[in-house]
Amino acid sequence: MEISNVKVLQLLLFILLNLYVLRLVFQVANGAGTNDGKTIQVIFNFVFLESVEKLLPWMQENFPELSLDKTKFNEMSWIESVLYISGIPRNESETLLQRTQQSKGFFKAKSDYVTEPISEAGLEGLWERLLQLEIFQLILTPFGGIMSEVSDSEIPFPHRKGTLFEIQYLVSWGDDKETEKHIGSMKMLYEYMTPYVSKSPRAAYLNYRDLDLGTNKNGNTSYAQASIWGLRYFKNNFRRLVHVKTLVDPENFFRNEQSIPDGTNGGKVITVLFDCLFLETVEKLLPWMQENFPELSLDQTKFTEMSWIDSVLYFSGIPRNESELLLQRRTEDSNRFFKAKSDYVTDPISEAGLEHLWKILLEEERSVLILTPFGGKMSEISDSETPFPHRKGTLFEIQYMIFWNDDKETEKHIGWMRRLYEYMTPHVSKSPRAAYLNYRDLDLGRNIDDGSTGYEEASIWGLKYFKGNFMRLVNVKTVVDPDNFFWDEQTTERFLQCFASHYEGLSYVLEAPFIIIDLLNLWSIDVDIENESGWVESGAALSECTTQFHRRVKFMDFQQGHVQLSGEELFWAIRGGGGSSFGVILAWKLRLVPVPPSVTGFKISQTIEQGAMKLFSKWQNIADTLHEDIFLHSVIGVGNKVAQMTAATALSWVEYVLYFASISTNESEALLRRTQQSKSFKAKSDYVSGPIWNLAWKAYEYMAPYVLKSPRGAYLNYRVLDLGRTMLVIQSMDKQAFGV
Repeated sequence: MEISNVKVLQLLLFILLNLYVLRLVFQVANGAGTNDGKTIQVIFNFVFLESVEKLLPWMQENFPELSLDKTKFNEMSWIESVLYISGIPRNESETLLQRTQQSKGFFKAKSDYVTEPISEAGLEGLWERLLQLEIFQLILTPFGGIMSEVSDSEIPFPHRKGTLFEIQYLVSWGDDKETEKHIGSMKMLYEYMTPYVSKSPRAAYLNYRDLDLGTNKNGNTSYAQASIWGLRYFKNNFRRLVHVKTLVDPENFFRNEQSIPDGTNGGKVITVLFDCLFLETVEKLLPWMQENFPELSLDQTKFTEMSWIDSVLYFSGIPRNESELLLQRRTEDSNRFFKAKSDYVTDPISEAGLEHLWKILLEEERSVLILTPFGGKMSEISDSETPFPHRKGTLFEIQYMIFWNDDKETEKHIGWMRRLYEYMTPHVSKSPRAAYLNYRDLDLGRNIDDGSTGYEEASIWGLKYFKGNFMRLVNVKTVVDPDNFFWDEQTTERFLQCFASHYEGLSYVLEAPFIIIDLLNLWSIDVDIENESGWVESGAALSECTTQFHRRVKFMDFQQGHVQLSGEELFWAIRGGGGSSFGVILAWKLRLVPVPPSVTGFKISQTIEQGAMKLFSKWQNIADTLHEDIFLHSVIGVGNKVAQMTAATALSWVEYVLYFASISTNESEALLRRTQQSKSFKAKSDYVSGPIWNLAWKAYEYMAPYVLKSPRGAYLNYRVLDLGRTMLVIQSMDKQAFGV
């Protein structure tokens, strides 16, 4: 059936307001009269979060090519739908709790995102290459709908508006000797798809960790090298993740083959992080920033409003839901050393001065400069109002910091800090060169141990800290402590913020000893029915979560992929997967949301000969604009299965999970199995952003003036169904359309 452009536009406009999920699976199957007995089979896999009665009329009107009726649907519970979409039988919900890998084979996977429709000529070339492969699948997952309404920068996952669908390429095999052959075939197919998928960069799906894109070099990979895969996974969000990584894991302790780098490399780079706090609302701040600092490219999505106590946690780098940490008596990290110095700047530093400063900073791996602006209310208060005198006339304060772990390196690092401090002399305050009291910089001088230090000696550092207020403090000291009972050398109890964090345990190869944290056995799941939430330890699989929630609360599950923000930069990163490069989460608190008592599922499998091409062309035109309660994907693959169609069935949620995973809906225990079924596989992926146009039909129309007429002849072997086809009841005149 041909669909006019007006019809397509009307369809898209309607679907934009209603999200379906319609996924396609392409695979190779047996087919009579085809190339070596093989054909391409397209499976339309579909989920709708309502009843058959609501779904069927919409599908019959907007996607009649699927020839759906009530017999083709399955209604199921929420937990059953989890089993269904995972291909697990609906009565085997225990399978979701199994932790043993079932597969003993090998596999390879890759991925892509598509932003423009793939032409039919492009698809024909794809079919030809798929037919050369054996056990191969393409899974196409539509985007759009709610996905497009979320900003690309809301969480690290950026593949949203403008993406039509994602492609996952998967190939599996059982014999290790065939590895090179199958991976070679995968790379050939991936190369062929280059002109049809996203560009600059060619995006990729993070879950596959496609090592073809590049790998870390034992932790010494540069930002430029890591951006080869980092920009593919996270696009522009990769830079933000690097900033977070640099802050919380400057030693790059937590790394794997494709972890985010710490922003330093063999040709190290300087990273500048702007951290802002405003004592009003976003509505007041944003216009001002856009007018006065447009270079930051700020928009509403980059701000977080919070309470006052949350702002204290936020600015201290503590998660906003952990205010109790402010009451803890934190102890010094005895295994870590640091040196800090400070300066005040009264005139802007020249670009030449900054350029040389960067060069000095690049000599040290763990150096940090914190620049805090003054002015505003600070300038309105008199220098003598309190002992702190650094007010009017001060542009900003500089805190120089360096950290190290080995006591034997102390001399080296302190020497570097002193060279940096000496270099900054012409660029900072003078007469005196002021200093920040909190650091008690002993390089400035110290009291004599017997307490006999005179005023002149003490004024060397006293005037730097307090300027003209130092004399007043001496007078107070003379009155209240004439015996100098309260004495120290210039130090006070120190609080040292430890930035160490943990990696979740993905393995990697390293010559030096390292630690692996095994989260496999941390898989307990607790449900708080009253508060509609659950605590899930990090080793638990998604299937186990769904199963356990279903057992305790029949009609609730957690909202996957949507976690409440807790801490601007660090925890923004963790929400989308960036935490896998610099932290370990031992347990998650998940908010439970209602799920329908029953859902509907169906599967339609067709070969190219049966019209899969037209179905796919239609699917990709509506894939990103479906009803918000429908999931409809497609899987393309090479195999020995004959094209099949399953009836629509009302399923419970867990039956739907089994059904969608191609598991018998009476085998819900399959969701709890943790044994891998297949040992070897290879997968790749793509995202499609534009429908694939019907070029073959256009070419057929173009040739009309140059070929036989009255009638236009056709070659019988092709059985061109565009010319017509036999129906259950057909008139003799109708037969003439293709019979002649």
